[in-house]
Amino acid sequence: MTRSIGTALIVLVASAVAAQVPIGDVLADSNGDGIPDRLGEVVTVEGVALVDEGHFGDYGAPLFVQDETGGLAVRFGADADASRQTVAGDVVQMTGTLRFRAGAASLEVAEYALAGSAPLPEPSLYDPADPDTYEGQLVEATGTVVGRSRVTAGDALMVSLDDLSLVVVFAFRGQRNAVSYESLEAGDRVQVVGIAGQFDRTAPYLDSRQIYPRSQRDLRVVGVSTAQYRLVALGALVLVVLAVALALWFRVQVRRRVHALQASEARFDAFVERASDAVFVHGPSGAVLRANGVARKILGSDTDGAPTSLLDAVVEDDYDAAFAHLVMLRGTGHARTDLRFQRDGRQLYEVESRVVDVEGERHALSLGRSVSARRAFERGLVEARQRAEAATRAKDTFLANMSHEIRTPLTAVIGFAELLLDDVTDDQRDLVTAIEKGGRRLLSTLNSVLDLAALDARPEPLSPAPADVLEEVREVGRLLQPLASRKGLDLTIETLHTSLPATLDVDALGRVLTNLAGNAIKFTREGRVTISVDGDGQTIVLRVSDTGVGISEAFLPNLFTAFRQQSEGIGRSHEGTGLGLTISERLVHLMGGTITVDSEVGVGTTFTVTVPRGEVPVAALLADGQTAATASPMASGMAVS
Repeated sequence: MTRSIGTALIVLVASAVAAQVPIGDVLADSNGDGIPDRLGEVVTVEGVALVDEGHFGDYGAPLFVQDETGGLAVRFGADADASRQTVAGDVVQMTGTLRFRAGAASLEVAEYALAGSAPLPEPSLYDPADPDTYEGQLVEATGTVVGRSRVTAGDALMVSLDDLSLVVVFAFRGQRNAVSYESLEAGDRVQVVGIAGQFDRTAPYLDSRQIYPRSQRDLRVVGVSTAQYRLVALGALVLVVLAVALALWFRVQVRRRVHALQASEARFDAFVERASDAVFVHGPSGAVLRANGVARKILGSDTDGAPTSLLDAVVEDDYDAAFAHLVMLRGTGHARTDLRFQRDGRQLYEVESRVVDVEGERHALSLGRSVSARRAFERGLVEARQRAEAATRAKDTFLANMSHEIRTPLTAVIGFAELLLDDVTDDQRDLVTAIEKGGRRLLSTLNSVLDLAALDARPEPLSPAPADVLEEVREVGRLLQPLASRKGLDLTIETLHTSLPATLDVDALGRVLTNLAGNAIKFTREGRVTISVDGDGQTIVLRVSDTGVGISEAFLPNLFTAFRQQSEGIGRSHEGTGLGLTISERLVHLMGGTITVDSEVGVGTTFTVTVPRGEVPVAALLADGQTAATASPMASGMAVS
């Protein structure tokens, strides 16, 4: 009594959401495009459950319902009340959204109620002339088994009806009542009762319906089996008159089955014949047994399909490759080779073969596809890459070799300009100074370009050696102090160490520090430039800070890009090639370290370089002097501590 009252309340609530309509009206398709007109609408339907809820496991729809006008697959939405288990024969009322997935309509249920129970409907006789009428309904079909296959979702049994149309009887793996096809063979005549599923329009199941049997009882063999043939033959010895009649009947049955099998084979042959690739079957020696039109054309078979040999069909230069293809096929059961054929020697075919067992005999199925255009494209890519690499190597070699040829005359120009400064008049001194300044600027540019080229063409990594990092930092400070003094800047070295022994490439580290500190001096109008040195047992950390113009946030991603400067063009504010930071980053990476930057426009910039310290003797670490308590600044007069 409690269940009836609760059910009635649920039905009243569901009816208030949407007016109940027949399933046939829900599935109406006025424009004939195969998709229901009411797709996406919220509808209310009522029907008899054909199977228990969840009968088909994780595959397909968990429920199918049917009324007098049609059938429908049901899926429960995330908010649906599916806590109870529906059994076959329950009358259920559902409200939900009409969906269309994988070629089939389904109702995504939002509200669900039990409205009683009713006998299951009698199955309709499946009519292949109008298969879409039966989707989601209980149907019955009788035909001849032409094959079976296994896929991820389950097992498929292909049944040819009397009009030679195909029906696929599909049993889901994990189905509650398991259905097995193991006892069925091609040629058996079966009667299947089940739920009509999606109408399959894909090869090789053209014009075929999928039928889902609910249990093993829905699939039975009809007609006469081989065992029955024997019994009838024995009975015919006793009853001669009956034997003659039965023999005639058997003959009709056999002819019908043979005709069905021949028709099925003809359909599959038509599929293969229309394939765009070459398809042929051959023996272990390469003798071709069957071939489609494309294969006959390239193999040289005559119009009657007389077999040829794979070895005889290929061009002479590819005979060994074809022979090796057959040897590999016999050994591993699979082979793939590019071959050319005498009938079409300009085209290159990728031939892939696999061994198949047919009734105890080993044959090979081969597929041939023209790959001339693809192989030519691949060769073009390889050649283009080789040309690009050769051009890059030639460029790097040219720049490296030009070092001596350009630097020598530039050195002479700068040297003679310096000599002339002492011998010219005051009016001429400005001209000679311009020559010297321009020469040095050109030499600096040349050095940067050649250093970058040398890094690109570097065949080996840097050469680390034991050194004192702090001494190298002080040397860089002594070299740059005159430049800082001319601009009125304080150049300071800060450290808590008296020495920092490490194993690294001193020249590379010096070049990085010179570039970073030189840039800091160049872009600082007033204030100070500070070089901080720190380290532990594993790494060395160097920081170069300034109080200069800073770097805009928009330019930071391009900071280490070659030939890029924040100030570019004729009106740029500072000289340079834009290569110093690029070279510094390359050298830091070669040393196995990292370089980062922190900058604010109008406040200043800090570059941080972290490199591995390398192998350092314990004695050197103990003598590091890390117990010093104060920094050792270099005043504007460059006081090195």
